[in-house]
Amino acid sequence: MKEEGISAIMGLMSHEDRSNILHAQEERKLTEGDRDENRDDWREESRPAEITISDVSGSIKIMKFSRGFMDLSISEEIRQSFEVHYKEGDKWLFHLCHISFLDSEAIKALLQCIKGTGRDRAAIICDGESIPFRVLKLFGMTQLVQIYNTTEQGLQSLTD
Repeated sequence: MKEEGISAIMGLMSHEDRSNILHAQEERKLTEGDRDENRDDWREESRPAEITISDVSGSIKIMKFSRGFMDLSISEEIRQSFEVHYKEGDKWLFHLCHISFLDSEAIKALLQCIKGTGRDRAAIICDGESIPFRVLKLFGMTQLVQIYNTTEQGLQSLTD
């Protein structure tokens, strides 16, 4: 019954309106992925990611985001965490492997951190098939900073 109602409404809309709705649905799928509420960990993905910063060596730091999303609600925390831990000459890895959603405000905060450390002294870690990678690619970040699949690859790039 619900699908019949939706089909009837869609039939009354202009081609442009239908196209806009379908585009929005595709964009939502691209940025949010497919949610399976039968999974045990889906609730973890529906809250803001927590930030931890670790010192790998004297000059390499990793900003790691726990399972969850990155949006406006944590963008200021990203900037502040970076500022508190930043030292001249440091190299930074930004670990996004567990992120379920990434918006433009979080990307802007990441860009400010990368600018602060220098593009050649920063890298992002996220799987090339993940939601964060697709969003970063959509925003052109793959042209601005190196993105690696694993922490080991990112560390290697910063120590070369």
